[in-house]
Amino acid sequence: MFVIPAWAPSPPRRISNTMSLRVHAPKAAAKLRAGTPITVVVTGESTYTTHTSATVLPLFWARAQLAMKAANPGKTINFVNRAIGGQAWAQLDSVSNAAVNPVWYNNPARAWLLYIQDLAPDIVIIGFSANDGAAFRLATMISVLTKLAAFANPPEVILATSNPFAQQLSGQTNTALVWEAQQAAASMERTWAIAKGLGLVDTSRAITLHAKGFDPDDIPLKRDYTVTGGQVNGRVAIALPFTWPTRCWGYSGIYFVQSGGWAVMGNEIQFELGGWQSLGNQGCILRVGRTPATGQIYYEVDTAQISLGNSVDSVHVPKTDCTGWVNATDGNMSFTVSCSGGRLVLQSYPAAGNTAIDQWTFSAIINVPRYNQPWNPKITCAAGTVAAGQLYFEHSPDDGYAQAASANPDQRMFYLPSMTEPECWGTGATPDTGWSGGGVGHDSALKGFWAIEAAIESCDWSA
Repeated sequence: MFVIPAWAPSPPRRISNTMSLRVHAPKAAAKLRAGTPITVVVTGESTYTTHTSATVLPLFWARAQLAMKAANPGKTINFVNRAIGGQAWAQLDSVSNAAVNPVWYNNPARAWLLYIQDLAPDIVIIGFSANDGAAFRLATMISVLTKLAAFANPPEVILATSNPFAQQLSGQTNTALVWEAQQAAASMERTWAIAKGLGLVDTSRAITLHAKGFDPDDIPLKRDYTVTGGQVNGRVAIALPFTWPTRCWGYSGIYFVQSGGWAVMGNEIQFELGGWQSLGNQGCILRVGRTPATGQIYYEVDTAQISLGNSVDSVHVPKTDCTGWVNATDGNMSFTVSCSGGRLVLQSYPAAGNTAIDQWTFSAIINVPRYNQPWNPKITCAAGTVAAGQLYFEHSPDDGYAQAASANPDQRMFYLPSMTEPECWGTGATPDTGWSGGGVGHDSALKGFWAIEAAIESCDWSA
């Protein structure tokens, strides 16, 4: 007899809240509260248009209106559509390349964004669904957002993350590479929205949850490996290179550098996080170093540029001085490195007797793409192999134990239901049911219910 475990949840439907209109579109929300009408422009590719056919359903367009108007009864919200099928961020940044443009796009040589500017919108919602992936370029998205911000009356922006259409969930279309490309694009859109305080309708997370059975950006974690004991006041000495013993979704360590240790380690430590199927530990690297001449602490981040049919943008944070964080004498110092979901954190930490150097003077949060894979952390340094005694896991002033741990999903994750392949993409050699829209790269009502509507309804649209 099969017994359902006590921790088995009901079937998942919503992701954790990703947006509040009052927080992420405060000017538009204030106008609604005052009874002033607002204009919302929806732009993007075919699944954001108003077009309906055998293969296209206006899923986002219809459901976004219903959600916003239901949350603000009695208020006037004018929705205007400026989406064009077959397009991506590159075209929004310039001109449409559609064979046939919609009637409102009456001059094919005119910039697409100018048609949006004409409307003086209060909010612009942008989504390119499955048209991004490997073609996505972070610089292009930033260019679009910069141009929107330069409008005479800059609109508030809500991003809808990239997501795979139905067949990209099956084995029929090079699934792993396509899925990773979509995850890469969505991670960068999500990163920018979090960093800049933009609205976010995270369709990517909703689809991952229902197709894969879990949400890697919001899964319950349990500590599965902890460094305890120690050699120096509870610290644990680390010989380099050091490889973390478990693959993990969450990882955190507080590090102590012995006086003179920076010089021995070549004045730079590399935290290789890895996490991608084909890249090993070179997938993501955080470099933390000390400039010998000045003692200035710096950091740098690189994620690999990989080939997924085309190249996916890498995330590169150039060598950046940590403001106010200087260790002029190569003395004792401490800092923390942690990652959870797609967020990488570097934070100064007060080492005993050195609070002037490290008293929480600096922190940086870097969002990096996960591609739906766990980390496999490794620590190296510029000097190569270094014996234990220069770098330590720092001890906790509370209990004396070294502070380093990794975390993975607890058992509840393994009982989250996911959609079966027939549910996701139908049956037969050419799928024509399930998430696909006639089997030619669009979305069905089922995907709209399980993923797009779920992401929209996860947001708080009330003013």
